[in-house]
Amino acid sequence: MKPFSTLLDAAAAGLLILLAATAHAQPAAADCDAARPGAPTRSSVFSFQVENDLFDGTDAQYTNGVKFTWTSPNLTDFNDPLLPVWIRCSNDRLRRVVEWFHPEKTTSINMIVTVGQAMYTPADPELTTVDLKDRPYAGWTYLGLGYNARFDPPGKAATPTLDTVELDIGIVGRHAYAQQTQDLVHRLRGIDRFHGWDNQLGDEFGMQLVWERKLRPSALTIGSFGTPGDAGASGGSAEGLAAQIIPHFGVSVGNVASYINVGGELRAGWRLPDDFGTSSIRPGGDNAAPRAGARLERVYHQHSFHFFASFDGRVVANNIFLDGNTIRTSHAVQKRRLVGDIAYGMAYTWPRFDAFPSGKLAYAHYVRTREFEGEARHHGFGSVSVSLEF
Repeated sequence: MKPFSTLLDAAAAGLLILLAATAHAQPAAADCDAARPGAPTRSSVFSFQVENDLFDGTDAQYTNGVKFTWTSPNLTDFNDPLLPVWIRCSNDRLRRVVEWFHPEKTTSINMIVTVGQAMYTPADPELTTVDLKDRPYAGWTYLGLGYNARFDPPGKAATPTLDTVELDIGIVGRHAYAQQTQDLVHRLRGIDRFHGWDNQLGDEFGMQLVWERKLRPSALTIGSFGTPGDAGASGGSAEGLAAQIIPHFGVSVGNVASYINVGGELRAGWRLPDDFGTSSIRPGGDNAAPRAGARLERVYHQHSFHFFASFDGRVVANNIFLDGNTIRTSHAVQKRRLVGDIAYGMAYTWPRFDAFPSGKLAYAHYVRTREFEGEARHHGFGSVSVSLEF
């Protein structure tokens, strides 16, 4: 239980900072702890995503990432009775912070809670001392709280948008327990462990606040199709083939990473789902968006299949996994300011069966440009994500 309690302590510290900053906000509503209804009629999405460079035949750099995500149903507001009590009461206190990023008028909103871990290692697993030419050992375990706001302007020519605000708080260093996770996986797979973890970054509270906007222009379709609010439609294509471009841009601030990013996804296939694309494990990238309309209660309500290719470019101000610890002296490398990811993959969604929930399965292969001076090559990794809707 020690890793979990340590993470909760960090999360509490981060929330106290925000609560202090918003002390002038109105107190929690009197009914924020009211009982939840007995039978929710709207669906939540539970997702699991794993990334590993095993798919590229390497075991170094960004070597593994895992993320568990709960996405709430469509909400009337952030004090919706379908949300747990502790979230609703906290949301009221943090409402002013959220409103800085989300205008009042929205078509639909939802909330995201994330638990994740990422690990980074140099290339040489045998070296027990610091390799001055390679990146530091580092682990990052975090709890994330995110808000999605979807805008569907009236008119066929209007472009729906999805705004995401996400706050990640956690631990960088030994108490992120990345070494223990890697040792366990290597032992189960019969792979020699890395011997230099004693040189990993020291413990440091980590925080990252991200805002990102995604745009969803109308899809080019072939065959019978509807609009993204029709009960029988899915992303504007009910029965035909479709192609669509989903651009995005955003900003991140925090001691974990600060950057400006811009990118997009091109996807084409049969019955494009009513979401905003497929993303790697990155803050603000979650895309199980609120539904387009009140009648479309389920995100994944029919069979669909599509291929996609995407790009995300970043101008990086700081990256703790390359710059080293913020509050103490540690190993660091000279990072590159411009970094980009390109990806290609496929995704399949299915409707609900009698004893099995609807969901989405996606695989993507990512290639990341060199992140620091002296890095031997561009880094590749695979990403598998599974989302189930209940």
